[in-house]
Amino acid sequence: MLQYHLNFYYSEGRKIGDFELIQIGRLWSGDNSFYNAHVQKDYYELTIITSGEGTIYTNKVPTDVKEGDIYLSLPTDIHQIKSSETNPLDFDFFTFRTSNEEFASIFEKIAINLHNPSKRVFSDRKINYLVSTA
Repeated sequence: MLQYHLNFYYSEGRKIGDFELIQIGRLWSGDNSFYNAHVQKDYYELTIITSGEGTIYTNKVPTDVKEGDIYLSLPTDIHQIKSSETNPLDFDFFTFRTSNEEFASIFEKIAINLHNPSKRVFSDRKINYLVSTA
C-alpha cells in the first residue's frame, strides 16, 4: 500500500540550464507496494533510495536496491519497482533530458557502458543526503 506520493510531471519539460526536467517526485511505500511498468521514452531517470529496500525491474531484469543506492534508468527502458515486504522502500526520483550536444554525447556513452540493467546501481552519499533532506 502506498503511504505517500508527491509527483510533479511537466509534459513539455521545465528548462533548467541545459536540461529539461520532466518529472520529479517522492514515494513512501507500504509493505509489498508495486509500481507499474512504464516506458522511459526519451529521458533518463535517477531513482534515489532514501530508506528501505526493494527491486527495480528494467526490461524484466531484476536489480535489488537498498538505502543509499541510486539507480539510473535509460531512454526506452521499461521499468517497474517493487518494495520489500519487511523493509518498505522509500525513494525520490527525477527524470530529465538534455538538448546540449556535449551532455547528450556523454549520456549516450554512459548508456552504452551501462546497458546491462544490473550494473546501474551506484552510491553517492552527497546526492542521497541532499535529496533526502530537501
